[in-house]
Amino acid sequence: MTIYAVAVHHLMHTCPADPTPHPVSTTRTVVNVVPGRPCQTPVTIRCGHTTAVIPCGRHEPPDRQCGACRTAVTTTQITTTDLDQYARNRAGRGASA
Repeated sequence: MTIYAVAVHHLMHTCPADPTPHPVSTTRTVVNVVPGRPCQTPVTIRCGHTTAVIPCGRHEPPDRQCGACRTAVTTTQITTTDLDQYARNRAGRGASA
């Protein structure tokens, strides 16, 4: 099983159309990858007179893949930046200067 560790960052803001804070941008960064093992149940595919053996993860749906070909994504951290709070802080500093 290949495991991807992902960090997520949300940029939030409010606007006149929707006064509740909502995300305007979401960034996902792959932090770590733990590679899987070789395929345990390779699949033979044919096209005309040509045959090839490929890992089941490249051909089968997820529920029919072997444990070595499956992929898991885990979120390691979620951070949020409130753009309106940043704008209020910047406006406050500019007014007092």
